[in-house]
Amino acid sequence: MPGWGAHPGWPAGPGDRVKFLTFREVEARLNTHLLAGQPLRALDGGDNGVRVLDLDGDGFQDVVIGNAQLQRTRLWDAAAASPAPANPDPR
Repeated sequence: MPGWGAHPGWPAGPGDRVKFLTFREVEARLNTHLLAGQPLRALDGGDNGVRVLDLDGDGFQDVVIGNAQLQRTRLWDAAAASPAPANPDPR
């Protein structure tokens, strides 16, 4: 098990404070960093053409975005611990 402070943003010691995020803050971070700025739902609450699933069978979730604003597939790169470089927009 990693020790305290093993990850940026984790508390440096047992007495340090931890910031708890609201759902709105978590949603904003997911939309920005995981979903390339596209929310799961459209503004009217309907489908926005965003899917999170394991496309390549590696056990990590990938993202497929297919809507009027963006068409992109983001595969997780486990070695880099981040999404692989996104495919370019075909437009």
